[in-house]
Amino acid sequence: MRIFGRRFAAFLSVSWLIGTGGACQKKADPAPTPAPAPSAVETPAQRTTASPKPDEEHHYRPFLYEVRSPDGKVSYLLGTMHLGFDYQELPAYVWQHLAASKRAVFETDARTMGDAVGARAKLPEGQKLSALLGDDLWAGLRVALPGVPVETLDRMAPWMVVSVLLARLYPTVLPVDLAVMREAERDHLELGFLEPVELQIGLLAEAAGKETIAALLDENSVMRGLYADASNAYKKGDLEALMKATQDPRSAEGGAATLDKLLYARNQAWVKPLSEAMAAGGAFVAVGAGHLGGDRGLLALLEKQGYTSRRVSE
Repeated sequence: MRIFGRRFAAFLSVSWLIGTGGACQKKADPAPTPAPAPSAVETPAQRTTASPKPDEEHHYRPFLYEVRSPDGKVSYLLGTMHLGFDYQELPAYVWQHLAASKRAVFETDARTMGDAVGARAKLPEGQKLSALLGDDLWAGLRVALPGVPVETLDRMAPWMVVSVLLARLYPTVLPVDLAVMREAERDHLELGFLEPVELQIGLLAEAAGKETIAALLDENSVMRGLYADASNAYKKGDLEALMKATQDPRSAEGGAATLDKLLYARNQAWVKPLSEAMAAGGAFVAVGAGHLGGDRGLLALLEKQGYTSRRVSE
C-alpha cells in the first residue's frame, strides 16, 4: 500500500473535507537536488518547469495577508488550496515575501505523510470495502477507479478511498503547500509545523466514510457541489464565497460536529503557536484557505490576540 501513501502526501490535509484541500492523474515533478539559496525574484516555476508562465499571464489574486504583531512586527499568512490549483498561478510577490522571511510554518510536515499512512490505509484484517459499501456503491467505485486492482481496492480504508477520489476529481501537479515548503527549504528557512501528521490522518479516518464516498461518486450531490464551489471561489480569490462553501455543514460527513473537529477546533489550537511564531516578525505561514475567514477563523482569532491583518494585492 505504499503507493497510496505517496499519493496521499499530495492530498496533504483533512481541511479539503471542508472545502479547501494529489495527483493521481498528473505526476509531480521530482524532488529537487540541494541548491544554494535562490534570488528572491526567482519563482518555483522558473526552477522546476521548462516553460514558466510569463508574469503578465498571472491574474490570480492570492489569499495572502500581511499580519502585524501588537508591536508592529510583520509576518505573512497564505491561504492555500491543497488540490486542483496550480502553484505556478501564484504571482511572484508571494515567493518574494517567502524568500525574505526567516521561518515558514505549515499545518503539518507533508514530506512525511507517505510514511505515516502505513497500515492505516487498509481495513482491519478480515474486513472488505465491498461489504461495507454494498453492491451498488462498490460497483460505482470500481468504475470510478479502474486503474486500482480490485483486490487492493477491497482492502482500502474508506478515508484512503476518499483521498484517491478527490485526487482524481482535482488533479494537481504539485500542491501549493508542498511547493511553498520546497521553496522554504531552498531558501534555508527554519520550518515549523502546527500539528503532527498522525493527527491529520486520524481526523480524516474518523470523518471520511461511506457517506463521503457516495457523495463523491454522485456528481449531483450537495457535498460535491460545495467542493466545486469552494474550488471555484479559491481560483477567483473570493474569500466570502470560499467561506460560504467551506463552512456549510453539508460539506462534511457528520455535519456541524465534524466541522467543529476538522476546522474550528484546529483553528483554536493553532492560535497560540501561530501568535508565538509571528511575535518576532519574519514568519511565513501557509495553511488551507478554509481556515482563514469567519468569526472562528484564524484572522479573527489572531485579531483577538492583538494582531492586525490586511490582504496583500501588490
